[in-house]
Amino acid sequence: MSWPNPNEYIEAIQSPQQAFSDPELRPAKVATNRFGLPRPISGNFATVFEVQTERGRSAVRCFLREVTNQQERYAAVAAHLRQHALPFMVDFEYQPEGIRVRGRWYPILKMDWADGIRLDTYIEAHLNDSSRLRHLAESWIAVCRSLREARIAHGDLQHGNVQVSEDGVITLLDYDDMIVPDVVGFSSREIGHRHYQHPSRKDELAITRNNFVQIDNFSSRVIGVSLMALALDPSLWEKTKAGDENLLFRDVDFVKPETSVSFQLLAEHSSPQVRALGHDMLAAAQARSYLEVEALALNPLESPLTRSRNWLVSQMLERFAPPVPEAPPLPSAPADSWVFDHLAHEPPAQVGFSDQFLTLERLKLEVQFDRSFLKSMRAAFYPYLIWMLFRRFPTYPAVIEKEQQAQGQRDLEDHLQAAVAQRKMLSRLIVEADRRWQQEVAALEQIAAQVSGEMEYSLRKEARDRARIERILYEQTQAANGQNATNIQAAGDWDDLARWRASLEQSDVSDEVVSISAEDIRLTADRYSDAHLTLAARQQAVARQLAALQTDSDSLALVNSLRLALEENEQEISAIKQRQAHASDDLRRYQGITRFRLIALMLRLLLVETLRAAA
Repeated sequence: MSWPNPNEYIEAIQSPQQAFSDPELRPAKVATNRFGLPRPISGNFATVFEVQTERGRSAVRCFLREVTNQQERYAAVAAHLRQHALPFMVDFEYQPEGIRVRGRWYPILKMDWADGIRLDTYIEAHLNDSSRLRHLAESWIAVCRSLREARIAHGDLQHGNVQVSEDGVITLLDYDDMIVPDVVGFSSREIGHRHYQHPSRKDELAITRNNFVQIDNFSSRVIGVSLMALALDPSLWEKTKAGDENLLFRDVDFVKPETSVSFQLLAEHSSPQVRALGHDMLAAAQARSYLEVEALALNPLESPLTRSRNWLVSQMLERFAPPVPEAPPLPSAPADSWVFDHLAHEPPAQVGFSDQFLTLERLKLEVQFDRSFLKSMRAAFYPYLIWMLFRRFPTYPAVIEKEQQAQGQRDLEDHLQAAVAQRKMLSRLIVEADRRWQQEVAALEQIAAQVSGEMEYSLRKEARDRARIERILYEQTQAANGQNATNIQAAGDWDDLARWRASLEQSDVSDEVVSISAEDIRLTADRYSDAHLTLAARQQAVARQLAALQTDSDSLALVNSLRLALEENEQEISAIKQRQAHASDDLRRYQGITRFRLIALMLRLLLVETLRAAA
């Protein structure tokens, strides 16, 4: 069938009462432009409108073309997301017959509105705030890791589908090509934005249930590397002419990296960290397939000192390591906090390794070295010392305290995610319960209107019957005795009619002239009186039911209890965020507790001792 264009959707949505099938959207207010017309946000495959409903802002996504298996895909994605509550995803509802255009129904996607701006706009607005970009890069790595753990592939990670709020919270949009295990094999409308995809991604024939989560590895790396490089050198934005539907890279950079200005700027940069990022991105671009690109590393900026240390440790482990009891395993630190480890100057730490601790530890290890088979190779003591410090690091009290603080922060994060998921669930339940209550109220109001209509109809019919009988009495009396007719006044009610009929009985007019009897008048009056009493009783009963429903009913009690639970949930979320702030402050005291700092302080201590001995 022929699908509507954006202008046709704009025309239809001007009357939401007639356009939408969703009861929540019919009374909604559509956001308009300065001309008073619905304001569209148009893309290649859909047009989005902002609407204000009773429960808040929503986005209505209207499709511009048909996509095979669209409804099945959204149903599977929604079911998968219900099992994996991700805070950076928005709730949505696919409605096969959501909007009526030109007399035909077309599908829509109703989504919660996500506050924020596009990723590229956010970056450009905060280019000179390296801490914001560093935090955003860490959040981005956490988002990508959560997607992989939940076995979700977005399919089109790019600046237009990443929304960032003012406080740096990321939200992913556009789930048209999202892949979860149950939709592997479904055809997709596209293969992602060209400036964010590997050159080898031309189709999805090689995608299986085992490798589909790797689809986003390359595009997530393009975004992550760009964020980290810009945090180190904001001038790269202008030098690479970023912001034109891309970040630091374009598709031509991936196809011909040897002639790429972006890769050259990174490769020749004065900062070794930026050069490492460029090498990392170049390796990803030169991979044989986009499915072979590794996920974004926790810390891709490995310094030469770190590489030398790792090589030394591996050599010592293989050749000279005496057996050392293993320390109890500790939960690993959050990956996000290691992204920029050693990249920026560390703030002064309140908790650290004192000279007394370092001296005592060196003496312990020196005694241990002298008792080992290595004692004859005195030159190996310093490599042995560094390696043993590396191994014993998790057992030190300050490290254990830091890990406990980090674990407490992770527990708070998990608690917060659960509370946010509960808030979403309560919001949905409130909307559903309120909708059912409104439907019950509307049904009773309809019954009340129907009874009032019946009452009005009965009153009008009674008036017509009374006027008809009055006319009969008047005409027949006039025909029988004009003088009597002129002495009779117009009847006001049934009693007047009855008295009129009685006056005819006392006159010379026979019953043959007057065709209606007094008994007929009384029966008619009684019939209408009974009907009016019955309708009045029904009106009162419906009014009582409506008043009870609006003030004290099970449906209203359910809505109020859910709203109370939502208020308690909001208070809980606020309390968790306060505890998170305190936990972050506590954890910040342990920023100096790292392996790298421990080794650096020990080397400084050894250097000082050597200089003192030489003096």
